[in-house]
Amino acid sequence: MSADPYGVLGLRQADHPGSDVVRKAYHRLARLHHPDKARTPEARETNEARFKEIGNAYEILINPEKRDKFDTHGAEPEFRHPKEAEAEERHARQMYCAAMEIPEMVVRECWCTLEELFAGTVRHVAVALQTMDENGIPSKEAKVFVVNIRAGWSAGREIRFSALGTNNLQSVMVVLRQTPHKIFTRVKNSPDIRVWITLSPSQHALGAVITLPSLDGRQLRLAIRSGSAVVAAGGSKTMRGEGFHVAPPNGMNPPDAGGRGDMIIELRVMSRVETWLKQGNRMRWAKYVGYTVGAFGLVWLGLGALVWALDIDLADHVHIPDRLLVNEYPGSYGLLGTKMFNPRFKIPLGLVRDWAPEGLGMHATKMSFAASSPFRSSR
Repeated sequence: MSADPYGVLGLRQADHPGSDVVRKAYHRLARLHHPDKARTPEARETNEARFKEIGNAYEILINPEKRDKFDTHGAEPEFRHPKEAEAEERHARQMYCAAMEIPEMVVRECWCTLEELFAGTVRHVAVALQTMDENGIPSKEAKVFVVNIRAGWSAGREIRFSALGTNNLQSVMVVLRQTPHKIFTRVKNSPDIRVWITLSPSQHALGAVITLPSLDGRQLRLAIRSGSAVVAAGGSKTMRGEGFHVAPPNGMNPPDAGGRGDMIIELRVMSRVETWLKQGNRMRWAKYVGYTVGAFGLVWLGLGALVWALDIDLADHVHIPDRLLVNEYPGSYGLLGTKMFNPRFKIPLGLVRDWAPEGLGMHATKMSFAASSPFRSSR
């Protein structure tokens, strides 16, 4: 009991209260702070703590030996269970983070290769955290956490660093991520790995020996029999013990203590067209041609959609006649040639008729102005 029992019961030590006074003070406060009188869960929790404190104070003052010991030596240090201390510290950090509007946990990703996850490695992750100095002033500080990645761990594993016992207000969680491998793929939730192998028709017919790299750097050989039915059916072969380490639950045992998974080799036979395309740069050029044809097709479809949306009748359009161009550009028509003034696109036939000399003359007669007028009358 670290608090003053006299003060808890509302008494003064200098008054030397008797047992009757102590008992009356206890009963009064016990009735006032009894947990059953609380109306909400929060109030009940507060009353329970207060009721316990009142009971401890009464136990000291009502016992002559404990009371004499307290009057002589003061209060003894209160024993607290480690879990209670951790709960109080965790609650205090939560209140600080909520008041500062910061997350209680900072999450960072740690990217590793497949080989690093297989053999295990050590990574250093720098994180900027909110801390609390000895004066209770919060500040931001960059800290480095050492992540010991055990052999056999997989992507998605979470490594947590608690803030208990430190000046950090926030805890840290590091999530392992794996970069894509050019050959192997790890089977989800399994120590096995998978690799895909394609054979040409001649290799399948005559048989072949395939060389594969292992995760620990060795070279593995797989013999394929001529005309293998497994390969023809798109089946698979398994190499035992060539997969990932089976990571123990605690991650502290030797890497090979739990054994290793398998390497699953998926096999299939390529078609003759695929075999021909994969020789040299044929596949790349085939992709270029496909992309080009696709782009032209999209442009053609886009123009067709535009013509349909604008309701343009292409069948009623003709090229710009030379007789109109001669009248418009008499000085340069003969010098520059007809291609300069003969665009490839077409214009509406009605526009040609209206701008032709005979058309302009007809409109001029109706409207009584010169035939060279560029205006067009409405019909």
